[in-house]
Amino acid sequence: MRTERTEVSRPTRHASSDDGETHYVKSPAASSRWSRFFRGSLLAMFLIETACGSATLKQNDGGATGGKAGAGGAPTGVGGSAGAAGGHAGGGAIGSGGAAGAGGVGATGGVAGTGGAAGGPPQNTIVAHLYDTCATVGGVAKCWGSNGSGRGRGSSLGVGQSYSQTPYSAVPLTLSSLGTNVAALSIGPDSYHACALANGGVMCWGDNSSGQLGDGTTAASDAPLQVVGITSGATAVATGDSHSCALVNGQVLCWGDNSMGQLGVSGSPTTIVTVPLTGTAQAIALGAFHSCALVSGAVWCWGSNSNGQLGSSSDAGTSGVVQVAGPGATVQAIAAGGAHTCAIANGGLFCWGQNNVGQLGDGTMMDRSAPVAVESLSIRVQAVTAGVVDTCAIVNGGAWCWGSNGAGQVGDNSTNDRWTPTAVQGLGIGVQAITAGGGQACALLSGGSVNCWGGNSDGELGNNSTTSSPVPVAVQGL
Repeated sequence: MRTERTEVSRPTRHASSDDGETHYVKSPAASSRWSRFFRGSLLAMFLIETACGSATLKQNDGGATGGKAGAGGAPTGVGGSAGAAGGHAGGGAIGSGGAAGAGGVGATGGVAGTGGAAGGPPQNTIVAHLYDTCATVGGVAKCWGSNGSGRGRGSSLGVGQSYSQTPYSAVPLTLSSLGTNVAALSIGPDSYHACALANGGVMCWGDNSSGQLGDGTTAASDAPLQVVGITSGATAVATGDSHSCALVNGQVLCWGDNSMGQLGVSGSPTTIVTVPLTGTAQAIALGAFHSCALVSGAVWCWGSNSNGQLGSSSDAGTSGVVQVAGPGATVQAIAAGGAHTCAIANGGLFCWGQNNVGQLGDGTMMDRSAPVAVESLSIRVQAVTAGVVDTCAIVNGGAWCWGSNGAGQVGDNSTNDRWTPTAVQGLGIGVQAITAGGGQACALLSGGSVNCWGGNSDGELGNNSTTSSPVPVAVQGL
């Protein structure tokens, strides 16, 4: 359940919104925050639509190619998080790219895939954080919501303005320093850091107390910084609580906090490390303190296993990389939340890990250390996103959510927690991508518009207000 921050007076002020429009900003006096236990990484996703044994990447511009297999075929990329339907579709930004379009297949944790070589601008994406949201529109990155904590941790919106200058923005602001070829964004959880994938390189900003920005320092930054050594070849990026990972030429590279083994190696490395995986990785997904990769249809995870999120009965998450038992011979997409993980296999959805508010969707509140089937979603699941303590999926073009609903983030016009998948109201069957944050969720629709629902204490719904909504509302200024 999302805990709303204690509200203070909300003066109206101008803070360099793209359209010059007045928008709300939060007073620098911060208030209560989520417990680290429930923090998680969040992700953006693109939908791969399955039809007649082929997969086609839905797109706004540019070329995309589909694979030969329908749902249940070879791993398939989708821009960011977990798109599933088979074939050789490229991931994230306009894809064509090889089998599993790197990053696509479920890159989560905020995260996401990129694409092959097809022409046109990058595919639009959407990704949510605990108290803010970002999108890419025609290759341009925009963010809205909270701008950090104001405690020397840098700003999470990445627009070069400190928390004291812009505590939050209730309308999208442009990250102009990233240019016009941003393929994907990944917003860290409550640690206030984020990363972007642009021109094959990775740039990060915000909190850097554990070196999670990858610039070789621990100094926070209000604007994007180049990750040392990753200037080309990256096809996905993902962020956890205080660590980050990228998929580079089929290898998973990680940096930042390793207190729970979330970098996949032992010790306390201060530079980027390569996770010891056998084979070529197609996707990555980061939770708060755990990490996962999709390798040749199998899921491998490492880091914290406090709630069974590694899909293993092992008590020690720092013991190294472990293979998830099941959920099927060929997994097509993965997603990681605060302390739970999900995968699409043969068109069906499976989840494991923390389940205190029903985020696994199996109708119980029992944690699971092995994959369990999500109730009623055994076929035609096209994408999945895992929030802090909630989960959403695209099924036949429609959006379904479950888990914590204290702020209305399930989107069913209620604030009752849901232990099984529940249809989001008002979106129809044209959902292209979906992302779950801490207390909000958002969807990219077929016409290119974005709708968000749930908590809005820092303007994270992007509709120039700070009023929460248990049903989707349109984001302004994209």
